[in-house]
Amino acid sequence: MAGVGKSAIGRDVAKALNMPFFDTDKVISTEFNQPLHTVIKQIGEPNFLKKEAETVLKLASSPCIISPGGSFIYAKSTIALLKKSAILIYLYDTPLQIYKRIPNIESRGIIGLEGRTFESLFVERHRLYKDSAHLQFNINHYGFDETTAHIIDSLLLMNTGL
Repeated sequence: MAGVGKSAIGRDVAKALNMPFFDTDKVISTEFNQPLHTVIKQIGEPNFLKKEAETVLKLASSPCIISPGGSFIYAKSTIALLKKSAILIYLYDTPLQIYKRIPNIESRGIIGLEGRTFESLFVERHRLYKDSAHLQFNINHYGFDETTAHIIDSLLLMNTGL
């Protein structure tokens, strides 16, 4: 979900594992040379979702850590493909805690928020995130630093086959 800490935690995990890190929202914004919400308005939500999925697939062609936009969860066929070759992680926090981290929620560029509450979007996506992930971590219980350490430990254990 937007604001959960994917980029902050992903960046730290990538650094610890000496891997490249990509935030797809920033990659797309840079490509269009515009803020994300402007890109979404310009090309429309369906085209943005397609662009987001294409960007993740392109980046995932070599080992790296990717922080996809929260709306990437709607790219079901791409997720199914990635589940075979990548480790998908769901970072969970409560809607209230996430909401507090997003000062610019109206201009953030959150797909699916128009005409609904943040909480209803969260509930819809929560099920999708849970069903798609290989690993889940609760930021509400551990905070960013401890969650980062748990992710690194889990990935290292998975890599060694223990």
